[in-house]
Amino acid sequence: MDQETESTPIEDLYQSVRDYTETQVELLKLKSVQKSAQLFSAGIVALILSILGLLVLILISIGLSFYLGKVLGSYHLGFFLTGAIYVILALIIFVFRKKLLQSSLSNWLIGLLLEESENEN
Repeated sequence: MDQETESTPIEDLYQSVRDYTETQVELLKLKSVQKSAQLFSAGIVALILSILGLLVLILISIGLSFYLGKVLGSYHLGFFLTGAIYVILALIIFVFRKKLLQSSLSNWLIGLLLEESENEN
């Protein structure tokens, strides 16, 4: 009976490995939740900033259109010219999209996901 309650070194090692594996799985779950929360909050901030930036851009565009319309003597020409400026900007962004946008966005997301939290260490 005494031998049944004692564990062998192999059983101790197995139990230690099992406990370690369970702890690592739990740690991975917690880190995944933390990174998901960081990514979600960064996405919300980016969305809010994008909406505010878009509102500012719309107001500036309307002001520029009226100003150009006054200078050109025709408001519809001012709006047309402002629209043409945006078409040219869109074409430039489309041509250089990989260099300007995709690389920087990818690097930002990778940095966010691989960033160690300040409380770790």
